[in-house]
Amino acid sequence: MFFLYIARTFAIDNMVKKKVTKTKKGKKKPITKAIGKSIRTPEKVAIITQNTTSAAVISTPIIAKPSTPEPKNKLILEYIIYASPKLLFEFITSPSGLSEWFADDVNVHGNIYTFVWDGAKQEAEMLNITEGRSIRFRWTDRSADTYFEFRIEKNELTHELSLVITDFAENMEDKNSLEVLWQGQVQRLMKVIGSKV
Repeated sequence: MFFLYIARTFAIDNMVKKKVTKTKKGKKKPITKAIGKSIRTPEKVAIITQNTTSAAVISTPIIAKPSTPEPKNKLILEYIIYASPKLLFEFITSPSGLSEWFADDVNVHGNIYTFVWDGAKQEAEMLNITEGRSIRFRWTDRSADTYFEFRIEKNELTHELSLVITDFAENMEDKNSLEVLWQGQVQRLMKVIGSKV
């Protein structure tokens, strides 16, 4: 679970903490608890402590709603690429760019990309694209909860551009060979794009 901790200070009156919160329907409902105890609502838990003139919420965890768990054997690889973000984005999203390094040929019909390697075809559905940043695919013959993604990230301190690749191995034994495969593919990309290897 992910928690976001927010510190707040509340005035107290006679060692009792009162806070008015809005419910989903807009109605106000008071929450009253004594100092040293916790306040629990469906969204948060807060511990109230006494200061000389006020009570403070030490931490208020806001619990993110659980999402569908990703399958095991997730692989995240990051490669520094010396190229412009616009050029790199073209190479990870367009059929002509992908056919330069990722596959021998790439054809697109709607959201279905057909990748060709040595005459063998494999189809992937494009799930999401964020202009200038990322593209996510799902192989049509694989589990619906797996995907592979190309994401461009820029380090704000060093201004280095990274290509982050997320993929899923079918089993733990395939994880190393998948990493080697991606290493070879990215080296091809760097060579085609004119980046240092």
